Amino acid sequence: MIINKVVFYASEAAAMLGYSTHTIYHLIHTGQLQAFRDKGRKTWRIPESSIVAYLNTRMAQLNDIESRRNPCAGQWPERAALGGRGSCFLPTGYGRHSSDS
Repeated sequence: MIINKVVFYASEAAAMLGYSTHTIYHLIHTGQLQAFRDKGRKTWRIPESSIVAYLNTRMAQLNDIESRRNPCAGQWPERAALGGRGSCFLPTGYGRHSSDS
């Protein structure tokens, strides 16, 4: 039997994301993960769409961090077109040291 859920408890969301339940509650309270409580209930319910939106936001943040950490990211197709001699200049402090010459 296949059951497709559209709303999850915090513990279920934690298991899916590989987070602790405490982290899920933190994400809810800081507004990073949208959730609701049914009237008269204490448990948080998290819609599937909120989990997907959180993952999309998190992936965009990680991609932004990676692109800032690796200034040459995304330039390999151009480098291949130039016979391996691209124009990726790294800021001072990256790559070879002046004593390596």
